[in-house]
Amino acid sequence: MAEIKFEYHSVKDVLPVDDGKFYDVMVILYGTSIEGGYNYYRGKYQNGFFFIDKGIYQKKNDFICSWTQDRVIAWKPLETVSKEQLNEFCIKAGVK
Repeated sequence: MAEIKFEYHSVKDVLPVDDGKFYDVMVILYGTSIEGGYNYYRGKYQNGFFFIDKGIYQKKNDFICSWTQDRVIAWKPLETVSKEQLNEFCIKAGVK
């Protein structure tokens, strides 16, 4: 059986390239309030900023959003499929 790999990177170790482009990412947000906890979110990254639907997380603020009290602690590139792969999946699933 094939092993599934989940390749998240700590924001302390490595970040996406700062080249002015937007990158689709999955992030782990950790609650910095007394409640704690974590959740996974889809978002975008550009030049030291993670843009998630619930807030903006800046590198200069240690990736903490002041109004949500959440912090981005890890990220990974969001993998997408080509149109050909999507068509193949639809055919296999019986979707028209």
